[in-house]
Amino acid sequence: MLQPSTRTGDSLLETLPHWSKSQRWALFLTLCAPLLWLPEAAGSTLNCHKMCICAANIVSCSKMNLTIVPTGLPLYTSVLDVSYNEIIRLQSEWTPVKLPNLHNLLLSHNGLQFLSSEAFTNVKHLRYLDLSSNELKQLDEFIFEPLVNLEVLLLYNNKISQIDRTAFVSMINLQKLYLSQNQISRFPVELVKEKTRLEKLSLLDVSTNRIKILPIDELQVLPAWIKNGLYFHSNPLLCHCDLYTLLVHWYMRKLNSAVDFKDDYTCVLPSPQKTQARVFDLSGDSMNCSTFKEADEEAFLEQTLILSCDTKHRNMLKTWTLPGNVLVTPGSNQTAKVLSDGSLQISSMRSEDSGTYTCFATSESFNETIYVVLKVHNFTMQGAGETLNTAYTTLGKTRGEDSIHSSMLSVTPTHEDPALKAELNRHVAFIDSKDLQGQNVAKGTKMGLLLRGILLLSACTLTAGVDFQLGSKPFGQSGFVRRSNTEGKAAKIVKRSLPAWLAPSPNHKIKRRSTEEDDSCKALQGYATKLDANTHDFEFHDLSGSVSLAWVGDGTGVILALTTFQVPFFMVKLGQSKLYRSEDYGKSFQDVTVLINNTFIRSEFGIAISPSNSGKVILTAEVSGDLKTRIFVSEDFGKTFTDRNLPFNPLTQITYNPENSSVLVVLSNDYELWLSEDFGVNWKNIHRMVCLVKWGRKNTIYFTASLNGSCIDRGMLELRRTTNYGKTIKTVASKIYSFGLGGRFLFASVMTGKGTLRTIHVSVDQGDSWNIAQLPPVGHEQFYSILAANDEMVFMHVDEPGDTGFGTIYVSDDRGTVYSKSLERHLYTTTGGDTDFTNVTSLRGVFITSVLAEDNSVQSVVSFDQGGEWVPLQKPANSKCDATAKDPDKCSLHIHAAYSTSQKLSIPMLPLTEPNAVGLIIAHGSVGDAISVMRPDVYVSDDGGYTWIKALDGPHHYAILDSGGLLVAVEQSMTNPVNKIKFSTDEGQCWNEYNFTKDPIFFTGLASEPGARSMNVSIWGYRDSYLSQYWTSFTIDFKELITRTCEDSDYVQWLAHSDDISDPDDGCLLGYKEKFLRLRKDSVCWNGRDYEVSTEPTPCSCTLDDFMCDFGYYRKENSSECVEQPDLTDKVLEFCLQGKEEQLQTSGYRKIPGDKCEGGEVRFRQEIDLSKRCVSDLVGPELLVDNKASKSVPVVITVVIVLILSIAAGVVFVKKYVCGGRFLVHRYSVLQQHVEANAADGIDEPLETNHTQNGKIEFHDDSDEDLLE
Repeated sequence: MLQPSTRTGDSLLETLPHWSKSQRWALFLTLCAPLLWLPEAAGSTLNCHKMCICAANIVSCSKMNLTIVPTGLPLYTSVLDVSYNEIIRLQSEWTPVKLPNLHNLLLSHNGLQFLSSEAFTNVKHLRYLDLSSNELKQLDEFIFEPLVNLEVLLLYNNKISQIDRTAFVSMINLQKLYLSQNQISRFPVELVKEKTRLEKLSLLDVSTNRIKILPIDELQVLPAWIKNGLYFHSNPLLCHCDLYTLLVHWYMRKLNSAVDFKDDYTCVLPSPQKTQARVFDLSGDSMNCSTFKEADEEAFLEQTLILSCDTKHRNMLKTWTLPGNVLVTPGSNQTAKVLSDGSLQISSMRSEDSGTYTCFATSESFNETIYVVLKVHNFTMQGAGETLNTAYTTLGKTRGEDSIHSSMLSVTPTHEDPALKAELNRHVAFIDSKDLQGQNVAKGTKMGLLLRGILLLSACTLTAGVDFQLGSKPFGQSGFVRRSNTEGKAAKIVKRSLPAWLAPSPNHKIKRRSTEEDDSCKALQGYATKLDANTHDFEFHDLSGSVSLAWVGDGTGVILALTTFQVPFFMVKLGQSKLYRSEDYGKSFQDVTVLINNTFIRSEFGIAISPSNSGKVILTAEVSGDLKTRIFVSEDFGKTFTDRNLPFNPLTQITYNPENSSVLVVLSNDYELWLSEDFGVNWKNIHRMVCLVKWGRKNTIYFTASLNGSCIDRGMLELRRTTNYGKTIKTVASKIYSFGLGGRFLFASVMTGKGTLRTIHVSVDQGDSWNIAQLPPVGHEQFYSILAANDEMVFMHVDEPGDTGFGTIYVSDDRGTVYSKSLERHLYTTTGGDTDFTNVTSLRGVFITSVLAEDNSVQSVVSFDQGGEWVPLQKPANSKCDATAKDPDKCSLHIHAAYSTSQKLSIPMLPLTEPNAVGLIIAHGSVGDAISVMRPDVYVSDDGGYTWIKALDGPHHYAILDSGGLLVAVEQSMTNPVNKIKFSTDEGQCWNEYNFTKDPIFFTGLASEPGARSMNVSIWGYRDSYLSQYWTSFTIDFKELITRTCEDSDYVQWLAHSDDISDPDDGCLLGYKEKFLRLRKDSVCWNGRDYEVSTEPTPCSCTLDDFMCDFGYYRKENSSECVEQPDLTDKVLEFCLQGKEEQLQTSGYRKIPGDKCEGGEVRFRQEIDLSKRCVSDLVGPELLVDNKASKSVPVVITVVIVLILSIAAGVVFVKKYVCGGRFLVHRYSVLQQHVEANAADGIDEPLETNHTQNGKIEFHDDSDEDLLE
């Protein structure tokens, strides 16, 4: 059976430690007493019943042996939990007065046998009702009639055998209905079929009942979004081929109801066997049900189309049914007729002819079924392309995935493209109390117990929730630590072997920033006194579960802090919010909650800050009882707010136009695209049934629209574009699975029409034209992901088949279509979507990531040349390998990143780099053969990752201030409060310690203004005493310590990527070298907010290192020379680009994208236009076909043919356009029809297998919400 996603039937007190019931009750009442007053409750009874516990608007009377529901409940009650009692009958008078705010009612595990027909008269606003695990036997007519607002109803695990057909008829807002584990024998088809169905019902679970017969015909014609949530497994169904066909068809369409419980669909075989069989096995000996396959076709208005019925066997009788199971009969007035060869001809095509056509082929020995899914475009072939399709904008609401943008401040990596991000939400951070992150609070602290008792239910985004070791020095005293080059203790790790293909090549040299000789530490004098005078603490006296911080504008000093106490109960979120504002970088705050009318703000949408420095802010409210949502907007950096009602409920965070902050877009819960051009005053509905929306450049908006009313049917979406805010909309691609943006490139993952395979298409003109990216196709269990992209190139991850947890990184050319393999076995988990890929923004061309070795160990690698070569990171000089390493000379540094945090390791921060802190990297790591699960240390590199030092022992929170001139860190502790901060003025070589408070706090986060230009840092946490717990922050202004402005003499010239200054090519990377002016390590001065990185680029002569191998060529290990692949010797290479067939003539080299070298090595390469048309994409309604027969002998295969051969051979296309036997472009349409048979018969020759963002930019096409931002 299906279980709801939230265990709302459990008692709220179960989250407390294992105390007795009386102890938990007493403690809960004591700690929650300050929360009983709510503004909404004014004028109502506030007394909590003696048998219940009240916290905010939640009343828990669970496990009290009650036989009736307590009376006299507070009128403000929103959640009432009376589960696990002995309430056998629910009479009409169980609540004599109306409870207007009651949204959630939990009555599970009571032995409930009777429901009065008027039981819910006084609770008409219920949204969530749990009646599961009781003794109910029947549901009478109109029993739920008052519950018109109910969204979720749990009735599983009862004894229900009879359901009146009118029991649910009034529940027009019901979305999920759980009826599993009962004794129901009749399938309640009236709930889902046309005309009688509940319009918003997206999940119906009738599994594990006594249903023997299903209304197959009526289930077949249901919309996909209903089928997706229709669960009837584990019933004693009677076996027949119609049932098999239904479920296999659903499984092929990847409907959750069939895929998730495939093995649980069983049936009873007819006499004489009467044994149980798996439904998906009925095509075997048990019943010999007809196997079938699917095909996809497209057509245009007024076109005549012939659908073929190609079967495995000859001399079979073929009959056809139209969409809706209408049989095609001879002599009728239908526009469709069956031809003599069994194919179906459809004349004068209409848009309503879209749907699934079924061909039944039968003989005495065999049965076969072929499904053809036909999509009819609502324009004629001559007029295709520009007509706005309005036929698909009136479909009803369907179920899909959220596309909520995270408001959490991300260090490195981030998920957004810098060119498009336009600093959206760049100034937002979350600081949450540690216990919400699943870590242990110090035993015996009342703050920890309260968080466990109440706040554990918070759904806020979690970050930085950790405690730190209490320092031993009193307030005002300081300590000094020097990072020596002596060997330190090494954590024990499991021995791992480094893959041979990752061993450093003989040509690879480790380089070091070594222009400064003085490496000694010089302690600052008298800094404690100065910092004491500039350390500002602020107590919030606020017990909210999380704090969201937002910096409004650059250098304004304005910070908004939104505290949230939130308890989510499935469809309803309950709680309170307070808003604070600072104008001095967090040194002091003012409570401005009155500006938002004391309204509860939805923390999942965060604080939406406008791009640039416009001062616009949006807060999205959760208004209890209102039909629509309200937002609060500010245009003066949060000084004032105006409330505005929305004509919809938002599904995603409202996003700004990157170039005009007054223009907003958002998706609604009904999957409608809404836009405002006046900062939320007026809204207009641009399009219905939209699954994903993104801002492009200038005023361009891209979105995917569903044609069949469901975002679940991937591959059936259309990508559309508007450049004038919805006045005109153009469809730029069809058969879309998902899409993303990166640099100047528009990417789309497109279904190939062959099963579930997809390919990447690329456009550089906003979707007006497309080319297929020369990458391997992926199946439904795989994904593509853009790791990094700019205007010149793309890093693309292609997942390996199966749940391997790794894939291959490919690097593109400047057109985004031609790719070369960069790194194999790249770690990227399928389940969690975690990758360690990090763009080192502090030095051009540097990337760090992890690989999964053959022994399943995780190992870090780095590339200094934009993916051309990957090598292990150098072992820090002041550290040593793990004692178990067989060869200490081969161990290296391994960096902890996203994968480590997903494995719940003690990693409070991801690797941190900043563009204005040249060469600087701060990261957690371990030294050994692989990433260790032991306690990590903090390592620092000052030369972009070439060399490292161990900077701090143990895990820390850290931040970069003053463009790298100042580093700060707070040590992580799991149990004790903290009062110590560390800081360094020499890029992590030497550290000073400062006790910022006499009274330690439980540390939750370190916050500084994004951009690394500020001199202020805030330490956030909470204090805990017997009857008071509250948030507190300490803001330290280092500007009063480091007062001297840096002068020219404080800077030293540094050549990046350098190791031998006598070599004229020293430091050359991608065709030029760069010299930077960097702050000397022994200079203690202030760079200033206006500091700009000073660089002096110099072009380099071209060498072989400036070229990558062209198609058909590869580099041998430890060699720079590109050699031709043996199977392509003396063969002509031809390819298809933008519909033109071209011939490639090459000496084996092509320049790396973005390389700016001049002169030197020159390698011949040219592309010759053959004046032939070919197919360069699969996204348009037409396939371009050249009818001229080619007479050339060499291998000629388009990108599509390469794709087909890849499918046939089952191997990865890597470094060439062309392989295999001779197929001409004009035979494309023929190949498409027979490619599967060819592959099965081994006709095609197999392909040879040759084995920016602040971080990762994701285009993760297995999930719409994981796409490139």
